Amino acid sequence: MIQPSNIIEQTKLFILNLKPMKKISLKWSIAIALIIVGLGSCKKENEYPASTSTNSGYHYPVTINNLIAGQWIKNGGGYYVCQMPGVPTSIDPASHNIKIYTVRNNEDVQINPSILFMGGTLSAAMIGNDVQLTFFPINGNIPFSYLVIKIVIE
Repeated sequence: MIQPSNIIEQTKLFILNLKPMKKISLKWSIAIALIIVGLGSCKKENEYPASTSTNSGYHYPVTINNLIAGQWIKNGGGYYVCQMPGVPTSIDPASHNIKIYTVRNNEDVQINPSILFMGGTLSAAMIGNDVQLTFFPINGNIPFSYLVIKIVIE
């Protein structure tokens, strides 16, 4: 037969073991409630309010950010050329106005048509769905190792 003092001690141990579980359950309940409230208060905003939709499924304008032009090859005429994929193949560049920018210090500088840039002339053109960048340095050297490129398809 179990002694009364053993039952009391066992009950105390059982209650003590439940207290940490109650604390953990309470913490998880509060965390889940905050997540649900936080997700419920999110509001979806239209990034392109003046956009139009076409058969390709895109909403225009389409912006492609953070392309890195980092493989510059010097040709025989002293020009540096970098060609890279730029526009998804499901978009026909010939039927859209495409603007190509270099991004420096959070500022977009359009490079089609060509501009004077860091001691040379920088230009961009679409070759099919690829972007071809050309830099002609005045002193013969390229003053950068890469450029960040942004494309806007209207």
